[in-house]
Amino acid sequence: MEDKKNNLGRLIILEGIDGCGGETQSKLLSELLIKKGKKVKIFSFPNYDSPIGQFLDSYLHGKYELTPEIQTLFHYAGFLNSKKEIEEALLQGYIIICDRYVTTTMAYQGIQGIDYEKIMQLINAFPIPKPDIVIYLRISAETSARRKMAEKGNLDRFEADLDFLQKVAQKYTDYAQRNVYCKQEIVNAEKRIEEVSTEIINIVNKIV
Repeated sequence: MEDKKNNLGRLIILEGIDGCGGETQSKLLSELLIKKGKKVKIFSFPNYDSPIGQFLDSYLHGKYELTPEIQTLFHYAGFLNSKKEIEEALLQGYIIICDRYVTTTMAYQGIQGIDYEKIMQLINAFPIPKPDIVIYLRISAETSARRKMAEKGNLDRFEADLDFLQKVAQKYTDYAQRNVYCKQEIVNAEKRIEEVSTEIINIVNKIV
């Protein structure tokens, strides 16, 4: 009998600090998988087209002040808002690529004092689909700031804080090295876009 698990989709997360190339690599990975005959959907968190995402964007650009606890809850509300769509797509055999996920919250809000155990309590209370793999696109804080400035000409409160970004990057690295929450892989995203894309598809080919 064919393993039912093989008929299900896969949830793949691309993670990293601002400017790591998550959006670009999500699109490239999608294109490569579609060429292999796979069904693919891309999600991005926060979803800045949604009311939740728009509010978070306003916070990032200094219009509001939010405690780390409230930041965490708003981000998690975004994941819950997409839960049903992701679950249904996985059941239909889609490969879901997420440009960031709850692992972002573990790093960004974790640095602000929301420890891993609290986030896991939230996950246990309000479950969301668990990733099959998280691919951490590692870059330096300096590379992050340079890329984001070139991209949009200004930086939000997190993008402009190199010390904060460096701490977040270290948190990501620690979690990835220890496979915290789920299976994780590290890719050096300082390399050329094509080289990074090749490394990502080689990792993904092992699970799809």
